[in-house]
Amino acid sequence: MATSENRPRGARSPGHARNILSNWVTYLISGLISFFLSPFIVRHLGNSAYGVWVLLVSLTGYLGFLDLGIRGAVTRYVAKFHSQNAHDESSRTVSSAIGLFATAGVLSVLAAIIFAFVVVPHFKLPPGYYRTAQLVVLIAGANVALSLTSGVFGGLLVGLQRFELHNSIALGVMSVRAVATVWVLMHGYGLVTLALIQLCSTLVELILGFWFGGRLYPEVEIRVDKFDRVHVRMIFSFGVFAFLLQMSNYLIYFTDAPVIGALLPVDQVTFFAIAAGLTIYARELVGGFSRTMTPLASKLEAETGKNSLQETTLRSARYCTLLMLPIFVTFILRGHLFISLWMGPSYADLSGHVLWILSLPWFVGASASVSASVILGIGQHKRVVPVAIAEGLGNLILSIALAKPMGVVGVAWGTAIPNIAVSVLWWPYYIHKILGIPIRQYAWSLWLLPAVSVLPFAGCTYLAQRFWPAHNLLSFFLQVACVLPSAFLGIWLVGLSSTERKTYRQQLTGSMARA
Repeated sequence: MATSENRPRGARSPGHARNILSNWVTYLISGLISFFLSPFIVRHLGNSAYGVWVLLVSLTGYLGFLDLGIRGAVTRYVAKFHSQNAHDESSRTVSSAIGLFATAGVLSVLAAIIFAFVVVPHFKLPPGYYRTAQLVVLIAGANVALSLTSGVFGGLLVGLQRFELHNSIALGVMSVRAVATVWVLMHGYGLVTLALIQLCSTLVELILGFWFGGRLYPEVEIRVDKFDRVHVRMIFSFGVFAFLLQMSNYLIYFTDAPVIGALLPVDQVTFFAIAAGLTIYARELVGGFSRTMTPLASKLEAETGKNSLQETTLRSARYCTLLMLPIFVTFILRGHLFISLWMGPSYADLSGHVLWILSLPWFVGASASVSASVILGIGQHKRVVPVAIAEGLGNLILSIALAKPMGVVGVAWGTAIPNIAVSVLWWPYYIHKILGIPIRQYAWSLWLLPAVSVLPFAGCTYLAQRFWPAHNLLSFFLQVACVLPSAFLGIWLVGLSSTERKTYRQQLTGSMARA
């Protein structure tokens, strides 16, 4: 085990709280970028063109299947081998992953060609968009090929728990991409140019990830002779099940737009995407918390076994739920108004209804996200695969069945119902089986306490909506800021234990004294 004296250069990693804060700052800034960029793009492209763009992004998102769980394997094994000073094992893992992704990149380009000339003609696109759509899909295929290799170095940084560097790269590239997007749309360029911007951004991210990875973990050597069957099998033994979990996530989050594009007019994709985009931003905040648990769980398992995993899982999942619920309560109670002020009144009813439905699962889903990351980190995710695939298939079948009679609202219910079922019926049982956490304690700590703690905020939010109507975005955000202290009060009094309140009170007092 590495000590402070013999730990290699670059081994010092920020604390868990700093990793979470880094993720959230990144997602906050990226959310602000998307907040201002989304209406700009919709207005410059129009509903039909924007619907085509979202549809194609969702379609080519399936090429992410070629990840095969390899990036997750890199994160797990780099975290494990780095903590054991087994640097040659890390080198062989990374080299083998790059070799696998080189092959997957070729397959992604071939798959994009098939998508462009076989699948795209079957969608209900407006006249004149087919050739553009085919070019966008081909460029997207090349983009996926680059992003796969870039993911190896992203997984390496995450395995070292250097989230702040990984996030800085992503945020810098995202900012440049946003500026480029605004410039090209203002000068009249269209979807093909947007796809080229995505491709160049991924190339820059790949170069930066390679450079920082070499600086932080110089002991890792990327060589052809370190590509071997043993580590390929090791990667796949972990990665194949992570891949199947990823496939289920694609079925859940990337099938909605293709279903709408195939069964409904393409402009309906825009109404769905507006609401889904907001839940994606919030889901990324949940991910910013939960993703830090995967390398942490791998590290804890390697250093101390599973002794501390039970307490860490319960505490982290509860904190994540406590901090996320105010966002989803706001979506449920004031989503219609927010979308009206943000995108325009014509989007409020339909997109607001979709947002309300898509927000419901997160009352139980935030804790499941943290639990899933812990299970992945300790390599106990194999039994999750059938359940996750069942959820994805249930999502697809329900969305198709409800799309015609209910429109995009039915597609939203097709996503929400399986998600709630798995979070309530599966995750408490499996966490009990693997970590020994009692189901009653899971439900009490991760569902009931957070739900009760958010009641003061929900009440204040309802009163603000009823008696203090907002007429612009500035007044809306001011209202949210005014009622937010009620959320903190509920978290402090109900969501935290007396021991936690005492600890945080002492830390706050000490910080004030030092200041």
